[in-house]
Amino acid sequence: MALFQRCLLLSTFWVAIQSGNPLFAKPTWTFSVVVAVEKRTADLYQFAYSKPIAQLVNEQVATINANFNSSPNFNGIYNFRVDSVYVFDGAVGDEIARPHPKYMYGVVINGFSDNTSGGGWYGGSQTIYHNWKWDYFSGPFAQTATDGLTHEFGHARGAIDIYALQVDAQKNPVNSTSFVAVNSIMNYPYGNIVWDEHTTNLLNSTAGNPIVGDQWIIRPFPNTIGIKAVDAKGAPLSNVQLTVYPVDWFSNSVTSTPILNVSTTSSGVYPFFSNPYQPSTSGYPWTMRYCNFLIKATYNSVVAYKWMPLYDVQNAYFSNGANTAYNAEIVLPVTAPSIKLGNISSTSSCPGKTIDVGFAISGTFDPTNQFYLQFIDNNNNTFSIAHLDGAQAGTLSGTVPYFSAGVYRMRVGSSMPSVASDEFMFTITAAPANPTVQSSFTVCQNASPPILVATGQNLLWHSDAGFSTTTPIPNTSRAGYFAYTVTQTIDGCESSGVYINVYVNPQPTATLKDNGPLSGTLTSVTLTAGSGKSYVFGGPGLVSQNPTSGTALANASGIYSVTVTGSNGCSNTASLALAGTDLTPTLVLPQANFAASGSMANLAVNLFEVAGLPTTMSNVAITITAPLGYTIAFDPSSTSINVSGGTENPVAVDNINWLVTSSLADRQLSLVMKTNQFISANGKAVLGFTITRTIANSGSTSSITVNIANDATMGYDGNPANNVYARIINGL
Repeated sequence: MALFQRCLLLSTFWVAIQSGNPLFAKPTWTFSVVVAVEKRTADLYQFAYSKPIAQLVNEQVATINANFNSSPNFNGIYNFRVDSVYVFDGAVGDEIARPHPKYMYGVVINGFSDNTSGGGWYGGSQTIYHNWKWDYFSGPFAQTATDGLTHEFGHARGAIDIYALQVDAQKNPVNSTSFVAVNSIMNYPYGNIVWDEHTTNLLNSTAGNPIVGDQWIIRPFPNTIGIKAVDAKGAPLSNVQLTVYPVDWFSNSVTSTPILNVSTTSSGVYPFFSNPYQPSTSGYPWTMRYCNFLIKATYNSVVAYKWMPLYDVQNAYFSNGANTAYNAEIVLPVTAPSIKLGNISSTSSCPGKTIDVGFAISGTFDPTNQFYLQFIDNNNNTFSIAHLDGAQAGTLSGTVPYFSAGVYRMRVGSSMPSVASDEFMFTITAAPANPTVQSSFTVCQNASPPILVATGQNLLWHSDAGFSTTTPIPNTSRAGYFAYTVTQTIDGCESSGVYINVYVNPQPTATLKDNGPLSGTLTSVTLTAGSGKSYVFGGPGLVSQNPTSGTALANASGIYSVTVTGSNGCSNTASLALAGTDLTPTLVLPQANFAASGSMANLAVNLFEVAGLPTTMSNVAITITAPLGYTIAFDPSSTSINVSGGTENPVAVDNINWLVTSSLADRQLSLVMKTNQFISANGKAVLGFTITRTIANSGSTSSITVNIANDATMGYDGNPANNVYARIINGL
């Protein structure tokens, strides 16, 4: 027992030394294995080697462990431990599919295969089928077969077939070149115990743990995968045309149809918007749609190619973590354009001044390129203050920004491609203080504009239209927010702008309606206002009003108004003419024949109120007009007249209640009712006049007319359609 323990200790020490680590520095990763050997195979090799089949199996697995542990790069010591060996005589497919819940892996060894089942790793049953005929390279227990079995145990721990990424030149229709994958036991295992970086990374990630699902292979990708094009000096190249052709697993060929045609950005990079390998795609090996890509890069007429195998991208993840950006770099044998600074007008200035920077170029820039004049602050933030379109050298003129006083870096940059010139230092001197202002005004729409006040030297008011020394007058006709900027200039340096904010609150939309007109049966109407918070009504016949509901009661015709105040304190007005009173005239002159010059006649004018409502006080106005060749007269003291040809004389008249306001050549009289006089509901007013023939021709026929003046206020007449009456008179 002591001798066995010493041998075990020495063996463990040797493994630790071989791994390049101090004694016991690595954990041991142990995996339980059950091995089933086909009966004829067991019989043959027990006889040939004079050893029990279990011993042969253990010796082979010991070699497999040694193959794994020959690499110093694994983070653990592999121990595939044979816990059970049995001989079977039956269908090999049944053995491959046989569950082995007590063991992590199963191995089925068959030296007399009928090839009904293919050899290799069966992930669904966690079993390796070692299908190696007895007469092929010395049989299933020889060194070559053991190398192949080591390859399959690599699959069991998460390795992929590296050779599945390869491409034959004759199967590459794009550029007829081959892709030879890295040397690895997972590429070609026989006599080649080399563990490549990708396989090592995958196996270290699975370590000694059971492999469940596919996260071990679909997870290790950088967050960003892209393609970068650079020139012979490593400078980025923009607008490089990229064509991406996929390689299918195990096809050894490039697909002639590309999956992508794009171009690099100004930084020379094209970032894939999604993982081009398309992990988690069922139905493909290792649930990965593609395993490799051939990238064609075209810059002007120069073409270069680049392979992007899966293992390069995943190795970047294992080396740098998920937050890294992997870019497949393509070097084109060209020289990128460059920019060199020329004349600089100044290296020191206050904000607002102009700086001119000349520059020269070499190489070719894209016709859509823009050159930029850039400031760079201490935090490496870049600000462009001028640009120049095109691909030719020139001069950039920009305005020094209103940054804090200090020293900044300046340069000229370009967009296509993204290139930066050498830099120079520029000092921004302190700008004057801003002028003093009242910073905010709030007014109502259509109100008197506020007076903008600023205190400072050499004031300049800035707007979209330019700048002016004249203080602007805000326009309050439109509601909204309006900003006015003013600066002051001292010793040739202009301050930064200070804002004066003018808030023009909207007026409410005032409305006013009524349910009139007034009539003999509707002697009062309701006025209804809207779109406000409070209301004040005005008009000749207001009975009552409600300032919050916006309603009022009126019992007289005329003009009514309402002032509507909104929640913002702004007001607006609306008005309406409430119809009601209706006057209509008649003219009574039964005898209308005038025999000779000097003939006279008395007539009566009746003004009837026909709507059943009284007129307002004092403002009833009429006009009576005699035809050419006649005059008209009005006696303001008369109380009765005898109407010419009338049958009910004398006729009482109301002349004393009326005033003549104008007389036109004694042919046209305008009259208005005196103060405190009105025409009652359904009542009338009678006026007496005298008409005299003067120069009217004999045999002439003409008309005398009376007209009630149109009443815009509707206080005494709301219906202008019946306001005129005419009487024909004759000159005999």
